[in-house]
Amino acid sequence: MRTFHRRKGILIATGLSIIALLAIGCAVYFQQSRISANEAQRGDRPFNLTQRDLSQLVAEAEKGNCVSAYRLAQYHLYSSLELQQAEKYFRLAAKCQNADALVGLITILRKPENDAEIDDLLVSLKKIDAKKGESASEEVALRRAERPSK
Repeated sequence: MRTFHRRKGILIATGLSIIALLAIGCAVYFQQSRISANEAQRGDRPFNLTQRDLSQLVAEAEKGNCVSAYRLAQYHLYSSLELQQAEKYFRLAAKCQNADALVGLITILRKPENDAEIDDLLVSLKKIDAKKGESASEEVALRRAERPSK
Protein backbone atom coordinates (compact mmCIF):
# COMPACT_ATOMS: atom_id res chain seq x y z
CA MET A 1 0.00 0.00 0.00
CA ARG A 2 2.83 2.30 0.91
CA THR A 3 4.54 1.84 -2.49
CA PHE A 4 1.25 2.63 -4.19
CA HIS A 5 1.04 5.98 -2.38
CA ARG A 6 4.70 6.68 -3.07
CA ARG A 7 4.24 5.99 -6.80
CA LYS A 8 1.11 8.08 -6.85
CA GLY A 9 3.02 10.94 -5.17
CA ILE A 10 5.85 10.66 -7.68
CA LEU A 11 3.39 10.68 -10.59
CA ILE A 12 1.63 13.74 -9.23
CA ALA A 13 4.96 15.56 -8.67
CA THR A 14 6.12 14.64 -12.17
CA GLY A 15 2.85 15.81 -13.69
CA LEU A 16 2.99 19.11 -11.82
CA SER A 17 6.61 19.60 -12.93
CA ILE A 18 5.66 19.03 -16.56
CA ILE A 19 2.75 21.47 -16.28
CA ALA A 20 5.05 24.07 -14.69
CA LEU A 21 7.64 23.65 -17.46
CA LEU A 22 4.96 24.01 -20.13
CA ALA A 23 3.64 27.15 -18.45
CA ILE A 24 7.13 28.66 -18.27
CA GLY A 25 7.78 27.75 -21.91
CA CYS A 26 4.53 29.39 -23.02
CA ALA A 27 5.29 32.51 -20.98
CA VAL A 28 8.76 32.83 -22.54
CA TYR A 29 7.36 32.26 -26.03
CA PHE A 30 4.66 34.91 -25.66
CA GLN A 31 7.11 37.36 -24.12
CA GLN A 32 9.50 36.91 -27.05
CA SER A 33 6.63 37.29 -29.52
CA ARG A 34 5.57 40.52 -27.86
CA ILE A 35 9.14 41.88 -27.86
CA SER A 36 9.59 40.97 -31.53
CA ALA A 37 6.30 42.61 -32.48
CA ASN A 38 7.24 45.78 -30.59
CA GLU A 39 10.66 45.92 -32.25
CA ALA A 40 9.10 45.51 -35.68
CA GLN A 41 6.59 48.26 -35.00
CA ARG A 42 9.22 50.66 -33.71
CA GLY A 43 11.63 49.81 -36.52
CA ASP A 44 14.58 49.95 -34.15
CA ARG A 45 16.52 47.37 -36.09
CA PRO A 46 18.83 49.07 -38.58
CA PHE A 47 17.60 46.99 -41.51
CA ASN A 48 13.89 47.09 -40.69
CA LEU A 49 12.94 50.43 -42.22
CA THR A 50 9.48 51.69 -43.07
CA GLN A 51 8.83 53.40 -46.38
CA ARG A 52 8.66 56.69 -44.52
CA ASP A 53 12.05 56.04 -42.89
CA LEU A 54 13.54 55.16 -46.27
CA SER A 55 12.22 58.34 -47.88
CA GLN A 56 13.59 60.45 -45.06
CA LEU A 57 16.99 58.74 -45.15
CA VAL A 58 17.21 59.15 -48.93
CA ALA A 59 16.46 62.87 -48.66
CA GLU A 60 19.06 63.31 -45.92
CA ALA A 61 21.69 61.23 -47.74
CA GLU A 62 21.19 63.16 -50.97
CA LYS A 63 21.89 66.36 -48.98
CA GLY A 64 25.21 64.91 -47.81
CA ASN A 65 24.28 63.32 -44.49
CA CYS A 66 26.85 60.54 -44.23
CA VAL A 67 25.15 58.76 -41.33
CA SER A 68 21.94 58.46 -43.35
CA ALA A 69 23.89 57.34 -46.41
CA TYR A 70 25.65 54.64 -44.40
CA ARG A 71 22.39 53.43 -42.89
CA LEU A 72 20.82 53.23 -46.36
CA ALA A 73 23.86 51.36 -47.66
CA GLN A 74 23.51 48.79 -44.89
CA TYR A 75 19.79 48.49 -45.56
CA HIS A 76 20.36 47.81 -49.25
CA LEU A 77 23.24 45.42 -48.62
CA TYR A 78 21.60 43.33 -45.91
CA SER A 79 17.85 43.76 -46.35
CA SER A 80 16.73 44.79 -49.81
CA LEU A 81 19.77 43.13 -51.44
CA GLU A 82 19.93 45.93 -54.03
CA LEU A 83 23.69 46.01 -54.43
CA GLN A 84 23.74 48.95 -56.84
CA GLN A 85 21.88 51.05 -54.29
CA ALA A 86 24.17 49.80 -51.52
CA GLU A 87 27.19 50.80 -53.59
CA LYS A 88 25.71 54.24 -54.27
CA TYR A 89 25.14 54.96 -50.59
CA PHE A 90 28.43 53.45 -49.44
CA ARG A 91 30.12 55.84 -51.88
CA LEU A 92 28.22 58.79 -50.40
CA ALA A 93 29.09 57.73 -46.84
CA ALA A 94 32.73 57.10 -47.76
CA LYS A 95 33.10 60.76 -48.78
CA CYS A 96 33.02 61.57 -45.05
CA GLN A 97 35.97 59.28 -44.40
CA ASN A 98 33.75 56.69 -42.72
CA ALA A 99 35.91 53.58 -42.25
CA ASP A 100 32.91 51.25 -42.13
CA ALA A 101 31.56 52.74 -45.36
CA LEU A 102 34.91 52.13 -47.04
CA VAL A 103 34.87 48.53 -45.82
CA GLY A 104 31.33 48.13 -47.18
CA LEU A 105 32.31 49.58 -50.54
CA ILE A 106 35.38 47.34 -50.74
CA THR A 107 33.13 44.37 -49.91
CA ILE A 108 30.77 45.15 -52.79
CA LEU A 109 33.39 45.93 -55.43
CA ARG A 110 34.60 42.52 -56.56
CA LYS A 111 35.21 42.69 -60.29
CA PRO A 112 38.80 42.71 -61.58
CA GLU A 113 38.13 46.00 -63.38
CA ASN A 114 37.59 47.57 -59.93
CA ASP A 115 41.01 46.49 -58.61
CA ALA A 116 42.66 49.92 -59.01
CA GLU A 117 39.77 51.62 -57.21
CA ILE A 118 39.82 48.98 -54.47
CA ASP A 119 43.55 49.54 -53.97
CA ASP A 120 42.94 53.30 -53.60
CA LEU A 121 40.13 52.62 -51.12
CA LEU A 122 42.44 50.35 -49.11
CA VAL A 123 45.06 53.12 -48.90
CA SER A 124 42.40 55.55 -47.65
CA LEU A 125 41.05 53.00 -45.19
CA LYS A 126 44.50 52.30 -43.73
CA LYS A 127 44.94 56.03 -43.11
CA ILE A 128 41.63 56.23 -41.25
CA ASP A 129 41.79 52.91 -39.39
CA ALA A 130 44.95 50.85 -39.78
CA LYS A 131 43.45 47.71 -38.23
CA LYS A 132 40.37 47.69 -40.49
CA GLY A 133 42.59 48.56 -43.45
CA GLU A 134 44.87 45.61 -42.82
CA SER A 135 41.93 43.26 -42.35
CA ALA A 136 40.30 44.48 -45.57
CA SER A 137 43.62 44.12 -47.43
CA GLU A 138 43.88 40.50 -46.33
CA GLU A 139 40.30 39.83 -47.44
CA VAL A 140 40.91 41.44 -50.84
CA ALA A 141 44.10 39.39 -51.28
CA LEU A 142 42.16 36.19 -50.54
CA ARG A 143 39.41 37.17 -52.97
CA ARG A 144 41.90 37.88 -55.72
CA ALA A 145 43.73 34.60 -55.06
CA GLU A 146 40.46 32.69 -55.50
CA ARG A 147 39.81 34.14 -58.95
CA PRO A 148 40.09 31.69 -61.79
CA SER A 149 43.35 31.94 -63.73
CA LYS A 150 43.14 33.05 -67.32
